[in-house]
Amino acid sequence: DSAMDALDDAETKFLASLASISLSRGQSIAGSAPSNGNAPAPATNTSADLDDAWSEPSKNEGNFWDLLTALRESGGLPSLFYGVDGEELPELALSGDPAAMAEIAPAEALDACLGGGERGASLPLRRLTAALGWIEACHGRRFEEALQSDYEGGEDPLLPPPRRRTMWPGTLARLKRQRAASGTKLFHPDAPLQSAFDRNNRSNRSSSPVDVSSFLAPDDEADDARLMRACLMLFQSGRVEEATRLVDDCGQPWRAASWTGGEPLSADGSGNPARTSWKRRCREVSRRMSRIANADASSAGDDDDAGTTRGLLSSLAYEAAILSLLSDDVDGALRNPAFRTWEDGVHAVLRSELGIIEDDVLRSHNGARVEACERGGGHFPYPGTEFGDGGEDGDMPRGNDGNLGAALRKLEASPIERIREEAGDPFRNGMTSFLVGQGALKEYIEECAALSLEAENEDEACFLRFITHLILYVDTVLPEFCARLALPSGPDAATDGIYSLRELLILKYVAYLSSRRDLWPHVALYTSLLSSDNVLDTYSSFLIRVHGDRERRMALKRARDLFPVGLDACILRNVVRGMVLRDERNFAREVGEPGAPAGIAPADARRMRSVRWLCYHPEHGPDALVCANMLLRRFLLSQAGEDADASDRDLHAPKVFVEEILPKDLIAVAVDQCRREGEEGAVPGPISPSLVQNLEAEFLSMRSYLEAHTKYVQFLD
Repeated sequence: DSAMDALDDAETKFLASLASISLSRGQSIAGSAPSNGNAPAPATNTSADLDDAWSEPSKNEGNFWDLLTALRESGGLPSLFYGVDGEELPELALSGDPAAMAEIAPAEALDACLGGGERGASLPLRRLTAALGWIEACHGRRFEEALQSDYEGGEDPLLPPPRRRTMWPGTLARLKRQRAASGTKLFHPDAPLQSAFDRNNRSNRSSSPVDVSSFLAPDDEADDARLMRACLMLFQSGRVEEATRLVDDCGQPWRAASWTGGEPLSADGSGNPARTSWKRRCREVSRRMSRIANADASSAGDDDDAGTTRGLLSSLAYEAAILSLLSDDVDGALRNPAFRTWEDGVHAVLRSELGIIEDDVLRSHNGARVEACERGGGHFPYPGTEFGDGGEDGDMPRGNDGNLGAALRKLEASPIERIREEAGDPFRNGMTSFLVGQGALKEYIEECAALSLEAENEDEACFLRFITHLILYVDTVLPEFCARLALPSGPDAATDGIYSLRELLILKYVAYLSSRRDLWPHVALYTSLLSSDNVLDTYSSFLIRVHGDRERRMALKRARDLFPVGLDACILRNVVRGMVLRDERNFAREVGEPGAPAGIAPADARRMRSVRWLCYHPEHGPDALVCANMLLRRFLLSQAGEDADASDRDLHAPKVFVEEILPKDLIAVAVDQCRREGEEGAVPGPISPSLVQNLEAEFLSMRSYLEAHTKYVQFLD
C-alpha cells in the first residue's frame, strides 16, 4: 500500500509539474510581450515568434494539466478517466442521509452528507467538488494577473482609485448641490429617487430600484463597475471573504451584508435561517438587473478585448452576475454580458450544480426536522430555520445529479458568442472531454492526434508537444485504453507499418525537435521512448545533422545515458559509415557546420569530420579505425584511374584527414580496446583482435604512401 501511495503521489506531482511549467511559460511570455491568444500565426518560424503566438494557449495548456491533477487527486484514475472502459457510471450518492440527522444543525448535516472532514463521498460528487476547486484556481490566477497589471500601471485598472474609501463621493457632492438649489430630499441607496436626480437632463434610463448605475455620477459609475468586476472575479476565485472586505473598504458595507446570506444555520447560531428565501430574492433581483444590463450592452455594442482584463461594462451587469452565482441561476448567468469567457461559463455551471445539491440536502434535512417537531409536539432544536421546502418556487434551478456532461451542454446554448467559440479551443475542448469522460475522451485524443500528424508547419508544434505528452501519460497509466486508440485513416495518413498512435506522435515530435537547434538536447529523451528499431533509425538520422563538436558531445552523452548499453555504438556506426559512403551531389552547408579547410571540398570535409563521432570514447576506437580506412580508400581510389603522373594527383584531402582530423593515438586506442574485449569475462566486440591487426596494417600502409607522396613532391620541387 505504501508503494502504491508513493506511486500515486509521484504521478500527481508529475501532472502538477506539467501544469506549473505551462502556466509559467504563458505568464513569462505574456509579461515580456503580451499577445492575443487568437492572433494569427507568425510569418517567420523563429523560436521567439512561435512562443509569442502561444502565450494564451500556454496558459490554457496549464489549466488543462491542472484539471487532470485535480481529478487525479479527487479519486485516482477512475476519477480522471471517468467511464472510459464503458462500465456503468456510479450514481451520485451522499455520505449520509440528511433525513436521519434531524437532531443536528443544517450546516453540520450538510457537511456530513457531502463528505466533509474524514468521511468519504461518491465519485461523481468528488469529481464535481474537485472540478469546482480547479476552475476557481483558474480564475484566481487570472485575478492575480490582473492585479499585477494594476500595480504596473495597466490601461484598464482592476480596482477603483483610493478616492473610493467612501460610497459614491461624486454623486453625493452633486446631490448636496441639488438639494441646496432645489430642496431635493436625501436618497436611500435601496430606492434612489432617479426622477429627482435626472430632472434636468430628462434621462430615459430605467427607474428600477435596482438600477443603481442610473443615477451615479460618471466617475462613481466607473469606480463602481471596477469594484463590482473585481468582486465578481473574487467570487469566481472562491475568495468570497475578500470580496466582502473589498466592498466594505470601499464604503459599501451594505453590499457585503447582502452577499452573506448563503451560509446555512450552524449549531452556534451563525448562518442564515432564511437561506431559501434569500436565494430566491437574489435570483429575482439578478434577473431584473440582467435585463437592464443586456439592454445597455446591446445598445453600446459588445466590444471586449482578449487580454487579462476585460472591457468595462456597467456596474449593474457585474452585480447581477454575482447574485446569479449566489443563487445558482446558471441560465441567468449565461445570459449576462459579464460572463464573457468559457471559464466564466464553466464556473457558473459547476457552482450551480454543487449549490443545487446543497439545497436538496438542506431541504431534505429541513423536512425531517419539521416532521420530528410535529411528532414531538415541540419546537425546532435551532429556532428560526426556514420552514419552506422551496416547492412553491416553480422557477427554482434544477441540477443534473453530478452528470457533468449534461451540465456543460448548457454552454453550447449560451447566447454569448465568445463562450461558444472558446469551447472549440483544443485545450478547452480537452478539459470538457476529461470532465465528461466516457467516449468523449477517446474521441478527443484521436481527433487531436490526427490533426497534429497532418500538420505540415511548425506553427502547430506547441500543440504537437501537448498531445504527445498526453499520449505518453495515458499510455503509462492506462495502456489498455491507449491500445484502443485508433490510428488516423484516409489517403493522407502515413502510418508506414506503425501500429501505435503513441509511436507516430513521438516520431513526429522528434522530427520537430530535430529541426530546432535550440531543442536538440531533448531529442535523445523522446527518441528513447520509441521501439528499438525506430530508436536506431531516428537517432541516426538526427546525428547526421549535428556537426559542432560541443553539440556532438552533448548528443552522444544523452544517448549513452538514455539508450540501452551498446546502442550508441550501433547508431554511430550507422551515422559515420553512411556519411563516408554518401555521394553529396547537391551539397548544402547546414546550421552549425564549420567551414571546410583550405583546399578541401565541403563534402569531403563533412566526411572527414564524421569519423570524429567515433573518437570521443575508447570503446568506439575499433570502429573509428574501420571508418578511417574506408574514407582513405575512397580518397585514393577516386584518383587511381586518373591518367596522370603520381606527382600531379591531388592527395591533399587524405593528407589533411590523417594529419589534422584523426587523433594521433587512433591505432593505439583501437588495438587496446580490442585487447580488453578479448580478455576473459569481457563482452566481445564486433571487431576481433585479428581483424584490428589487419586494419592497423592497412592504415599504416596508406599513411606511409601519403608520406612517400609528400616526399616525392618535395623532391620534384
